Amino acid sequence: MMIDEFNNDSLEDAAPDETALYKSVQTAALRLLARREYSSQELTRKLAARGHPIAVIKSVLAELTQSDWLNNTRFVTQRIQQRIGQGWGPLRIRQELLTLGIEKATIDVALPNMDDPCWIEIIQQLYRKRYGINPPTDARQWAKCMRFFMQRGFTAGVIQCGLRNGLIDDADN
Repeated sequence: MMIDEFNNDSLEDAAPDETALYKSVQTAALRLLARREYSSQELTRKLAARGHPIAVIKSVLAELTQSDWLNNTRFVTQRIQQRIGQGWGPLRIRQELLTLGIEKATIDVALPNMDDPCWIEIIQQLYRKRYGINPPTDARQWAKCMRFFMQRGFTAGVIQCGLRNGLIDDADN
């Protein structure tokens, strides 16, 4: 029996070495998943780096996906919430998820739209934390704020809206 033919039914019929190899990969995958969520591609890379055969890894990941231990949608949702909490913008979050091998359609469903007011609120909270309640007064301060937020993955329109609307209102009060 070939290693890439593993599934739950044929596992009992497999040679002892093949069964042990399958169980070894399965145990390693479950130990990694017990710590945090992983994308399929990320978990494949980690297991392959440990020297496990790709055919067995794919078989184990198919089983884990079927039993919902490995779920890319759940991973994306968790990662988006984590990065929003760290003050990342939508562009930077999207780019990170794409590099982790997540499909664009999955990202589009889970990531709040660029026009969502939550991004403006995040900008305002980050600004207050970093610069206080006074809005930028001159072009140099505006440029500094724009660079800071653009490096975090926010668009220029959302940054301007967040800085002008929320901070100027706060300064007037």
